[in-house]
Amino acid sequence: TGFKSVDFGWGEAVYGGPAKGGEGPIPGVTNYFSRSKNGKGEEGTVVPISLPKDAMDKFHLEVEGLTAEI
Repeated sequence: TGFKSVDFGWGEAVYGGPAKGGEGPIPGVTNYFSRSKNGKGEEGTVVPISLPKDAMDKFHLEVEGLTAEI
């Protein structure tokens, strides 16, 4: 699957490349995307991200809510 055809659910992809990060010891560090399998054998993509602590706490709650099994 090419980057342009991936559907993240919020519209067409606009950019794919190094992030212009400002957090951490080395500002402007690149993101690394890699394929992975979970304990159930389901395939996915690992997407490391960097956010300020308050934003990361909120993001964690959002992702937890989206991925909770019903």
